[in-house]
Amino acid sequence: MVNIARGFSFIEMLVVIAILSFLALLALPVAETVELKTREKLLREHLQEMRTAIEAYRTSNRLGLCPPSIDTLLASMPDSDLLASYSFPGPFLSRSSVANPWLSPQGSSGDPAQEFVWDLRVYDSGNWSWKPADPLLFAAPQSVCDVRFPAAGIGGWNRSPFDQTALASW
Repeated sequence: MVNIARGFSFIEMLVVIAILSFLALLALPVAETVELKTREKLLREHLQEMRTAIEAYRTSNRLGLCPPSIDTLLASMPDSDLLASYSFPGPFLSRSSVANPWLSPQGSSGDPAQEFVWDLRVYDSGNWSWKPADPLLFAAPQSVCDVRFPAAGIGGWNRSPFDQTALASW
């Protein structure tokens, strides 16, 4: 009777493990790129949601005014401010739409200190200007007519890692 050995030798197993480790190492940069693109997409979505909410507020408001703060978009509008009885009273925006897109969902604890501070475009005394929102109130002293990523950047992020455009220009 001939004894036939079954299974893989130790060398064969080492070669397979080395090949799989090399392939996993090649996949790490791809995973990082996917994460960064996802965060950029989330930032663009948040900006679009907030701009849409500002416009919805303006069309529902009887005077056609911009909201006084981002916090105003998170609550319903009083009936006295509505354009007509059929106008949408709000809320126009959810709290998740104003969250920090660079913070993982597990890292955001609802702590006001971790809230995202958007730059707000306000109209003040006949001039348009960009001002940072108050992180505790989402408030600006005047009407909020547009939002953007903070020009100063957050945590070292002020440019897109892919095309080097300033995130504040989005």
